[in-house]
Amino acid sequence: MKKLFLILSIFLFSISAARADENYCDPSVKYKPIADRYKTGLFFKVTKCGVPPSYLLGTMHSDDPKITEMLSGAFAKLAYAKSASFEIKFDPDAMKVTMQAMFLDPGSIETLQSIIGSELYYKFKADMTLAHPKEQESGYYRLKPWAAAVMLEEPDNSDDGVALDIKLENFAKQRSVPIFGLETAEEQMAVFEKVPQPKQIEFLRDSVDHYDETAADNKEMFDIYYRQDLTALQKLSDKSFDMITDKEFAHQLEVDLVDKRNRKMVDRMQEKIDAGGAFIAIGALHLTGQNGILKLLEDKGYFIQVVNDPNKTME
Repeated sequence: MKKLFLILSIFLFSISAARADENYCDPSVKYKPIADRYKTGLFFKVTKCGVPPSYLLGTMHSDDPKITEMLSGAFAKLAYAKSASFEIKFDPDAMKVTMQAMFLDPGSIETLQSIIGSELYYKFKADMTLAHPKEQESGYYRLKPWAAAVMLEEPDNSDDGVALDIKLENFAKQRSVPIFGLETAEEQMAVFEKVPQPKQIEFLRDSVDHYDETAADNKEMFDIYYRQDLTALQKLSDKSFDMITDKEFAHQLEVDLVDKRNRKMVDRMQEKIDAGGAFIAIGALHLTGQNGILKLLEDKGYFIQVVNDPNKTME
């Protein structure tokens, strides 16, 4: 449940892009890693010789209409995809699993306040009033400490409350595109569920102590995402992990939230990419770095091409 989550402009693809893919299939042409070939971009063509291309989109967990407006071309690609894969298939069962993981057992007499103490709780409550002014205390007073930290760090809704990844999935359903999850809700929640309660409380305390900085970072995150700068986005992600006081915990959390999940999602998306015509949408922060999905796909022999560049006029 990372806080880092993102998108782009209308995508029209040129003949030169198709020729580049053909060249990559020529053993005499040396493939240059995507990290050396792009400065901006969140939408990528993934190809394998002899197979129709697939598309990989880095998303942001935001309902801001500016992002949806920029994504008309991506939605158009999704409309004709043979399959659509998301981090999870967000159906009622997934929602139930997520809610059960985030909230204390209904039969428990514990509350967030009884677990973390009144002093920290009232600081958290004050920050929540700033972060999510429409959220009533009844919506968070029984959260587990880790879920409270995640909720505090998430940007507030600015429009209809339907985040980009959900909009994409709903669009795929309307167009009868088969939908698949790269993970289950149980797998996603397990990352936090295994964290001992004392560590969860420390995590929440760090979130409360750094709330002002986090709020500023959320505004910067949107601007960075809007200009499609994955490098700057990665730096912002690194900064968020640096805010965690327990460095050993911060490292393990990053490994569990990002690195391990990246490898798992790549293994599971391969079947769809090999079949051709796949549309894959995942949080943009999963794309970058030596353990990022772009690099992992290249290591498995796929060719990656950025297909959106805000600094060039698309034909």
